[in-house]
Amino acid sequence: MYEIIKAIIENGIFRVNDLTNKIDTLWAESKLSDDERNQLVQMMTDHLNPDSEAPELKDMYERLEARVSTLEAEVQALKGEEPGTVTVPAWEPWDGISDKYQYGAVVTHNGKYFLDVLQGMQNTWEPESAGVDERYWKEITKEQAEGIISGDMTVDEILGA
Repeated sequence: MYEIIKAIIENGIFRVNDLTNKIDTLWAESKLSDDERNQLVQMMTDHLNPDSEAPELKDMYERLEARVSTLEAEVQALKGEEPGTVTVPAWEPWDGISDKYQYGAVVTHNGKYFLDVLQGMQNTWEPESAGVDERYWKEITKEQAEGIISGDMTVDEILGA
């Protein structure tokens, strides 16, 4: 039985859970020794083929990605936005959990556009608040903000670095 299971593993077409159960059953029935069981379990790790583990997941992800794209377009249409329109998010106070205001983040605040230039840590400061200067948020143009979000511009290009 050991040789049959070994051949299946070497072929690489198996589901880990199913084969583990089979190996454990054979071991419990004393049809595999402790050493044989351990070798087979180690071989599964060495010969694991993610495509055989759950091949249906790839198709499911592709369908989900297509659906998300469709839904994003529908939401833009409901908001009256043209497809491909870039929306700059409004600044919101830090919630104590998220890390959305890292270096390079772009926000709107009081009708202006700002770029997070604080490096190495979460920027919890409100743009234009007392004591907050260009070490935290740099005011930029709408075009620059949209350029960063769309990926057409980089932070370094805007900061002139």
